[in-house]
Amino acid sequence: MPGQYSAVTVVGPQSTRDIALPVNVPVAELLPQLLRPGLLRGDRAEDEPAGWTLTTVEGRRLSPNRTLAEARVGDGEVLHLHDATDEIIPTPVEDVRDAVEDHVDGAGRSWRAGTGRVYATAVAALVVTGSAFLGGGSTAVLLTGVLICLLSVVVTWWSAAENHALARLAIIGGALWAWRVTHLATQSIVADNTSGEALRHVYGAGAALLVAVLCLIGTPLALPYVTGLGAATLLGSAGASALLLGGRPAPVASAVLLSALFSLGVLPRVSMSTGGLFGMDRRIQAGRPATTDDLRVRLERIDAMLCGGLVALAAVAALAAGVLVLDGGVFERWLGIGAGLALLTRSRVFDQIRHVAPLRVAGTLVLALAGWLFLSAQADMKPWLPAVAVLAALAYAGMTTMPRSTVGNARARRVIGIAEIVLVSALIAATGKVMGLYDMIAGMSN
Repeated sequence: MPGQYSAVTVVGPQSTRDIALPVNVPVAELLPQLLRPGLLRGDRAEDEPAGWTLTTVEGRRLSPNRTLAEARVGDGEVLHLHDATDEIIPTPVEDVRDAVEDHVDGAGRSWRAGTGRVYATAVAALVVTGSAFLGGGSTAVLLTGVLICLLSVVVTWWSAAENHALARLAIIGGALWAWRVTHLATQSIVADNTSGEALRHVYGAGAALLVAVLCLIGTPLALPYVTGLGAATLLGSAGASALLLGGRPAPVASAVLLSALFSLGVLPRVSMSTGGLFGMDRRIQAGRPATTDDLRVRLERIDAMLCGGLVALAAVAALAAGVLVLDGGVFERWLGIGAGLALLTRSRVFDQIRHVAPLRVAGTLVLALAGWLFLSAQADMKPWLPAVAVLAALAYAGMTTMPRSTVGNARARRVIGIAEIVLVSALIAATGKVMGLYDMIAGMSN
């Protein structure tokens, strides 16, 4: 009957057709006919959308339950047949002022009174943290440090739920001030030499660890700091004890360096064990229930311990390698360079940026220090130090941006794995030489 059909133009994915569609049939029943292969599209593809829809030129989508008559689609209308998740027709701008306001409101958060308070608090936290490195009288430093340590614990507990960045700044500030106060307070009870200075820093690390533990009572945000400071305090205590027993800095640094490098290998497994992941796996295998929330909490705990441990071990390894490079001995210098390379190769084990970055940065700094000292010792190269530094940086950036295939990446990974085994073996042998083990064995044989 006349009036029961509407002549429309349907723009499909691959073609456009003029079609007469019944006006009293729901759109959901029209779509299967429009989607027949050869009409508005080709054969069915693997990545074909799960749902389709019809849209007018004004951007109005037709409800599947409504008919063309109810949607007021008349003769001569143009309809777009497209993926239901696509925005086929851009939203028209009817009022520029309203559109600008909507864009500004959606582009970012507005600066409000609460934002100003957070900014002022963050500035105060940065000043407090930075002032730990400034000079001052002993009495003023001690009183200020004790007050800041107490305030850092309170601020961490208060801001942990609403502002994680501020809580982390408070933890860092309190730990730094605890380190400085303890380092200053122990000045009169230890010897004024290398071993005494190392022992004072160990005391400082222990005090910083105590502040982090107090913060951990109120918020789990302090867990990476507790893990990192704990690892640094443990390795530092071993090194300081060796210096107090009469050890020379280079052999002690080599032993600490090797301990830090091997600790990097076992850190992921230790984190998973202490984080409760293995225990949860045993409970699931035993038939006891576990929820995704339990798994999420354990994974967050493991990641926090892993991040803190990686930062601490990378810092300790870089510090020990720097001591060896500055020592001036041939084996000591090469041991430090090898440690820098080991940090770079070990970073390839991890995938997350927060896990890779500490090792990459530490290894790069060690190699940069070794290269700078080598070039500085060459009288002919001193005028060219800036140029050599720039060329080395550009060469490094260029090597990392070279495209490689999947096969090339796999081959490079295999070669680096073999090279790392050889490198670690060489580091162990060099450590024995620096520590004097070979000379001791030779003396015993004589």
